[in-house]
Amino acid sequence: MSEGAEQRGWTGRLARSARSPGPVWTLTALIALLEFATPPRLVFGYLYVIPLLLGAPQRSRREAIGFLALCCGLTLLNLMVPEPAQPWGPVLIDRLLVCLALGVTTELCQRNRRLLIQQLDLEVRLAQTDLRRDMIATLAHDLKTPVLGTIATAQMLALDSAGAEGSLV
Repeated sequence: MSEGAEQRGWTGRLARSARSPGPVWTLTALIALLEFATPPRLVFGYLYVIPLLLGAPQRSRREAIGFLALCCGLTLLNLMVPEPAQPWGPVLIDRLLVCLALGVTTELCQRNRRLLIQQLDLEVRLAQTDLRRDMIATLAHDLKTPVLGTIATAQMLALDSAGAEGSLV
């Protein structure tokens, strides 16, 4: 198997598995467990970007914001679980920066989704325009061919009739 086909196969399997919500939620739960199993000074909230990106294509804006709120809530909850952070100021700032990064990523995913929808809409409109143009060209050709034949026949009949009248005179 070539490297390109192997890569398409790997990304295809990843994309297919991301379409069902199970793997995304499982990954989210694993990240939450990892985060809660470590002391608050270790920030693993950045890992929420992975399920955020994997689930982005099928999420509406409302669902994406809800998932963002869940990820940020889990990240901030780790300030208190398993034990409160001491000192909590720098750890809170780190976790708020993670939430900001997750928010930016969510917004970019939603913007990308909107652009893809616009691109598909444009491609459909271009295909419709091409179809109309081809249909008009085909109709014009199909109508023009018999009409031109009829005009040529009428001109030949007119010439024959004019030639016949001229020979009588």
